Formats: sequence, C-alpha cells, structure tokens
Amino acid sequence: MKPSTVKTIDDLLKDSGLFSFVKRTTKPHECFDFSNEIILITGAAGTIGSELTKQLISSKYQKLILIDFAESPLYSLIKDLEFENTTNIVFKLLDITDKAALESIFSFIVVR
Repeated sequence: MKPSTVKTIDDLLKDSGLFSFVKRTTKPHECFDFSNEIILITGAAGTIGSELTKQLISSKYQKLILIDFAESPLYSLIKDLEFENTTNIVFKLLDITDKAALESIFSFIVVR
C-alpha cells in the first residue's frame, strides 16, 4: 500500500471519533446559529442522521426534533447524547409514511 493511502486511512480513523484517546487531525466544524429554527431530522438514528445530529448538537437551535422508525437505534442515539444538553431536543419514534403520525408531529411543532 502506498504511504499516502496509509496516511489517508489513518487520518480517517482518527477523525471518525471511534477512538476517544486519539486526537482529531481536523478542526471541529464551526457551530452554526439556527436560534430561530426548528430542525427536524428523519432517520435520525441511521448512519447519516446520527452523524448530522452529532454535528448539530453543538450549534444553537430553537428545537431539534429527531425522528426514527427503529426503536433500538433511536434508543442508542438517546444514550449517545445523554451527556449532552438535550433540553431542546425531542426524540420521536414514528413512521414517516403514516400520514396521521406526520400530521401529529407537525401540529406538535406548530403548537410549541
């Protein structure tokens, strides 16, 4: 394997966050200001959704609503975030193909 490939793989592993004892090689993403925004993430417990959630957790937002259909992965996400400030985070287990469930979540957003 070429040394440049090995370095790239090493950098990816360091930046993955899998090894808490290893320092990141890149700077953390800057925090964005979504203070006036309600952010809704579907598939929040999936690969992309959970990473997006972890990136947004340090930003400012009015409310972060995390939706997933899979109970165990959603529970894992809740446990992953238990030491973060979750006062403005809502976790919802629901099927986005269910029209009534979607209407309930959107009415929940409007009421709050």
